Amino acid sequence: MTESSKNNEDVELQRFQKPERLIDKVANGSLDYVAGPFLPLQLDDIAEEIDQWMGIALVNDNSAYETGQAREDLMDFCSELQLLSEALYVIHQSNKTATADEWKEKLPNKLRKELDQLNQPALLTEEQISNPMLVIGAFCQQFTLCYCRAELWDLLEAVISYEGKKEVSKINLLLVYETIASVIEAAFMLSKSSISKSNLGLHKKRP
Repeated sequence: MTESSKNNEDVELQRFQKPERLIDKVANGSLDYVAGPFLPLQLDDIAEEIDQWMGIALVNDNSAYETGQAREDLMDFCSELQLLSEALYVIHQSNKTATADEWKEKLPNKLRKELDQLNQPALLTEEQISNPMLVIGAFCQQFTLCYCRAELWDLLEAVISYEGKKEVSKINLLLVYETIASVIEAAFMLSKSSISKSNLGLHKKRP
């Protein structure tokens, strides 16, 4: 077999393979990927997108939110989803390595302080920040994973089909969808696991 033929054979063996998506990594159940949902979008970005998607869905007459009950459910869901995002972010921050933010040390003091003020939980109580699993457990008791997936899908459909006057960027819709879906999937993964507060590494940095 010539070298060229061998190379061609190697290429054929790699057919129908794709890199793991963010949601696939979360679904693997690895604690390292609890941080996953916050790789493409920051906490502030997620909060803004949830609010925008909800606002669009509430004014879209051609969506799953035509009835008052559907709109009420959506508003309550999005409110709890905001809390959930902050809880996952607290865990994400607690599991960062000690050297993860070293790059900030090279920045001017003013800029560093401005960055430190971004992406801070604004809705959680002190107790919830200390133990974010309280929020995760409450969310997973209130909603089923099946419902969450369906609600998020309806939200995406409402944004895609919206043709009103509100400005909405549809360029990164799939990225936003996958990020929020990953937050939800990570929450249910943690809720069903036997991971304790100490195992999550809360309030300590990894070396």
